Amino acid sequence: MSTDTRPVVMSADAEETSPTDTGASMVGGRLSVSALSIVIPLYLITLAIVMAALILGKGVFLPFATATLISLALKPIVVTLKTRVGIPRPLSALVLVLILAALLLLALYSLSGPAREWLDEAPRALQALERELASADTPIDDLRATSEAISQLSSAGEENETEVVLAESESSVEQTMMTTMSQWFSTIGMTLAMVFFILGWGERVFHNAVGLAPRFGEKKNLLAVATAIESAVGRYLLTMAVINSTLGLIVAAITYLCGLPNPALWGVVAAALHFMPYIGALLTFLIVLGVSVISHPVEVHPLLAPLLFAVVTIIEGYVVTPYAIGRSLTLNPLVIFLSLVLTFAVWGAVGALLAVPMLACIKVALEAYGEPSAKVSRILS
Repeated sequence: MSTDTRPVVMSADAEETSPTDTGASMVGGRLSVSALSIVIPLYLITLAIVMAALILGKGVFLPFATATLISLALKPIVVTLKTRVGIPRPLSALVLVLILAALLLLALYSLSGPAREWLDEAPRALQALERELASADTPIDDLRATSEAISQLSSAGEENETEVVLAESESSVEQTMMTTMSQWFSTIGMTLAMVFFILGWGERVFHNAVGLAPRFGEKKNLLAVATAIESAVGRYLLTMAVINSTLGLIVAAITYLCGLPNPALWGVVAAALHFMPYIGALLTFLIVLGVSVISHPVEVHPLLAPLLFAVVTIIEGYVVTPYAIGRSLTLNPLVIFLSLVLTFAVWGAVGALLAVPMLACIKVALEAYGEPSAKVSRILS
């Protein structure tokens, strides 16, 4: 009896097996179910670790992110002074940081008086508004007034104790405000110091890091990404700063013409909040509406100022900003909203102000790095 020893040739169809039979991690160029069950938890764990690090290291990461974005906006000035005038980078960086610090202190000093005046006047204005909105006296109102008078007479012996409690609460509020202000000043000082070092020596550190790349193609890609971010994001930040400053001037003019108090304060608030798309405009509208209703100027209707602001915001959002920025940095509204929520949860209100610039950096970097990552950047558009 003979045995056939010829090699068995299996067809391509016979070689194909299901992922569950072989346990292979790749089938048809795609990850199998078993591989995905490992990869997805690893991604989630990595994301959780990064989020925890950002929250715990808020005191360092938040000033660093702010300083990086400010440096991107100011770097063209430093480069121009270096190439055309011959001023060293550290010296020009020091001058720019001192100018920023002086402007910030001037703004705080100029706006602290109006802000304190508004906080002092707001409760009294609310009480006056309540009295104006109160209905005419009725027998029920007379009964209520009589009961209030009796309660005041019965609690006359407790006035001293109430005054002590109020004094203690006012002192605790002042202590809380002093602690908050000291934290803000330390964060601002750290941010300005980081801006100085990034503008002065950040270029050297970046080129040394690029030199560590093993292949020439990787070095070329890193340089392309850095150049794209500097040009696009720097232009974006300067453009938004000009647009928001102009919007702040318009808001100040609207509040002044409508007879609202402290127009300069509301203009600065509108310019700062407008760095948060959608949410910033909504908050500014509510602030202007509240100030207009509380102040209640006799000459104009209380809804005139917020309506004028709404018209200006619509024109800015749908005409001015898209034309000034262009389609290259246009971001998806859903992605913007999610980034605002995420950064607010991690870094608070300042993080929300940085959400869109950081998102623009990510989008430009993905587009400049190459075709595989450029496809991912389309999700942000």
